[in-house]
Amino acid sequence: MTRLRIFPSTSGEKFDWILLDKEGRIVREGCDGMPEAAACDVIVPAAKVLLTRAMLPKGNRNRLTELAPFAIEENVIAEPEMNHVAIGPILSDGSTALAVVDKAWLRAMLARLGSAGTHPERVVPETLLPVLPPRSWALAWHGSGGFLRTGALSGLALDGCGDQPPAGLVLALREAADDPPQRILLHVSEENLPDIAGWLTTLGVEIVREAAWDWKTASIECPMELLQGEFGSSRVNLDWLPKLRPALAMLLVMVVLQFTGIVADWIRLAQEKRQLTLEMNHIFRESFPDAKVVVDAALQMARKLAEIRQAAGYGEADDFIPLLGRVSPLLSQLPRKSLRSIDYESGKLGFQLAFSDPELVRSMAKTLKAAGLKVEPGKVVSGGKETMAYFTVRPGGK
Repeated sequence: MTRLRIFPSTSGEKFDWILLDKEGRIVREGCDGMPEAAACDVIVPAAKVLLTRAMLPKGNRNRLTELAPFAIEENVIAEPEMNHVAIGPILSDGSTALAVVDKAWLRAMLARLGSAGTHPERVVPETLLPVLPPRSWALAWHGSGGFLRTGALSGLALDGCGDQPPAGLVLALREAADDPPQRILLHVSEENLPDIAGWLTTLGVEIVREAAWDWKTASIECPMELLQGEFGSSRVNLDWLPKLRPALAMLLVMVVLQFTGIVADWIRLAQEKRQLTLEMNHIFRESFPDAKVVVDAALQMARKLAEIRQAAGYGEADDFIPLLGRVSPLLSQLPRKSLRSIDYESGKLGFQLAFSDPELVRSMAKTLKAAGLKVEPGKVVSGGKETMAYFTVRPGGK
């Protein structure tokens, strides 16, 4: 997987870049005109980032990102609204490490990259990239300036001239008087080499010369990510996906087995249904050889049996006569002229009764149910001395 590493200028208008192969080797490099790559990292120059710390309340990280610019208001010149503050880990003293970047600069820089079709996954400060052995500071120097890393999450940009060490370095050593470094690793090229002996006399700390600082070969691992809050990366990080391959493979096997089982069961049930249908058709044809077409053997069998029962004089339970026979004994117990009307339709017998007492309506419904009929109470009208109630009954259990 190729990876693009970009180092913007302090103006944010020019971009130096290198293209790394999957082994981390540089295969191409240039300025602007960036190539396509599977992933992209941006290293922000040390001069554009202020590393500081502040005591922040506990709470939602997105909410803290909004509050952080006001927590460091006294440490910066610009108004809080003009700063983008990235939140880092909580330090041993309870404060939170912060990285401050000019919001307009960062927005413009990312917009230029976006217009070129490049969307970085990580944006990190250059200050925190030099390797930092225990009890050491790392100083990257290019003759008239550079930057200093003093801790895992601390450092600063430096300006200087002549043979004297930069004032920022001198001040940092004074502030660290209680816990000074044992050595300063000086990353510098031959042409920018300062008077190390003079620096040693002024600083009083051992200075060890290292290879010149080069952002191209630096490790990009950094404890501070600048893409937070409104600049949060919209790209989905899928680096964790390979770890799930065994589980995904097992899940795929389970899905395939489950699907295969469902299909096999469906085929078996379909065969059973086909066999039962053939048997039902066979029985129907044997029972009624005159039937020319068999569409639904069960339904046609039920209709044929009903026709046979009717021809033999056996009525169905929901016919008019059987229903009337079951209701008549109950109606005969009522006072004369209680029955006002009676009708029959689609296996249901309906009748209207007149009652002198409204309570008798409920009593009649219970009596009909006790006789094994399903009762559908209809309209009940009370007026004068009578209460008219309409009942609909059909065969059924209690």
